[in-house]
Amino acid sequence: MATRVTPETILSQLRELWTSLAKPTQTSGEPGVLRSCTMTLIVVTDEPEGDNLEATLAELMQSHPSRTIVVRLAPGETPRLEAGVRAHCWRPFGSRQQICCELIAVKFSGQRLEGAVNLLQGLLVPDLPVALWVRSRLPANAPQFQPFLPLARRVIVDSMLATDPSSAIETVRRLKAGGLRIADLAWTRLTPWRKMTADLFDAFECRSRLDSITNITITHLGHQAPASALYLGAWLASGLPGRPAVEYRTAKPDATGEPPQGSLRSVVMSAADFQVVLRVADTAQGVRQIELRAGALESHRVLPAYREASLMADELQVTGVDHHFERTLRAA
Repeated sequence: MATRVTPETILSQLRELWTSLAKPTQTSGEPGVLRSCTMTLIVVTDEPEGDNLEATLAELMQSHPSRTIVVRLAPGETPRLEAGVRAHCWRPFGSRQQICCELIAVKFSGQRLEGAVNLLQGLLVPDLPVALWVRSRLPANAPQFQPFLPLARRVIVDSMLATDPSSAIETVRRLKAGGLRIADLAWTRLTPWRKMTADLFDAFECRSRLDSITNITITHLGHQAPASALYLGAWLASGLPGRPAVEYRTAKPDATGEPPQGSLRSVVMSAADFQVVLRVADTAQGVRQIELRAGALESHRVLPAYREASLMADELQVTGVDHHFERTLRAA
């Protein structure tokens, strides 16, 4: 007879897991593992298994240890609710003791979503923050995700996955207006571009040129402007005094098979007698960087090869309100 999946049965499995892991290794005499948890991270996804999600979470746990609950919403009308527990462990450099975090994997299909939500409510770590990562090409307010939104203090999405970027950003804006504290990894990818631009206009010789910029041209890969390009255009246009016009252009693809985070190719800010150019370039050693030219000024910044784990790690480090993102979201 199959065991009914309840919060109590899962928590019992976790206790057994930690009891077994806490025992010192009898052959080597090394100490048992150290359990670490600073939050509950819920990941709700409609992606099939084999999508490297667990590898991403294992990397993420090293910077943000958590009780991670992965809910896979499977297609089909046949009612199914399965759950299992396991630990992700790593050994910090120079330490004999492993640090471990717990992962709860839940598969759910063919039933009312309230059943999965009720299950998760019994699995949240008391007195610790809760974050919800909606990992899907569908918007976070799609019917299959809506019941999960009230579970978390903050919700994280990735509009770069959406087939309609403008609609995805509008969904983020509506969710924010509805009271959710929401973050978008499409915005997180812009960090090196925004830092470089901000540093430029902090320079004395460029500060006086801000008012004169009238046009911005953003070049990107793909037939339509991706969410990151739309965010960047809105951030620049709303932050520059002259409220310049923004144009989006499609670049010719190169032979590297660019991932979504490589969609931005260049940004050109123009005035009558002044131009700022930021563009993606490769060094002779194959290092991808952003190259900036503004009059006599020239600088370079390495462009990180952002993976989901590093994007999520950067976003989870933001503990307060991101006022720049909120202003951009209003203008996007």
